[in-house]
Amino acid sequence: MSHQTDHGSFVFGGASGFETVNKDNGHNMTSGITAPCICRGIMKYIPKLANAKIVRTWAGYEDVCIDGVPVLGNVDEVPGLIVACAFTGHGFGISPIVGKLLAETALEEETTLDLSAFRYDRFHAAI
Repeated sequence: MSHQTDHGSFVFGGASGFETVNKDNGHNMTSGITAPCICRGIMKYIPKLANAKIVRTWAGYEDVCIDGVPVLGNVDEVPGLIVACAFTGHGFGISPIVGKLLAETALEEETTLDLSAFRYDRFHAAI
């Protein structure tokens, strides 16, 4: 993913592809080398950026659920708790609608989209 900002700089993002094999005690590892390498790899596709400087990088954990679907909405066991997690790497892309849905939930309004498929309690045993 990449795009040019209003002031002319570029924002790049992605993954190295090695996250699932570079593990530390079973947890995926993030390296300070990964983000600059991804930027340099992307820059090869845009020759005019060959001498561009990497100003800053960011890395973080990718939270996932077993079914690959985010968890959004109220947690009935903890009154007042509203969660938004497990975006499986799609958080930046879907954050605008998630923010709207969480605001609607917090205000106890009908949500723009049906959140039933994203319920926290979908992981409870069915009896």
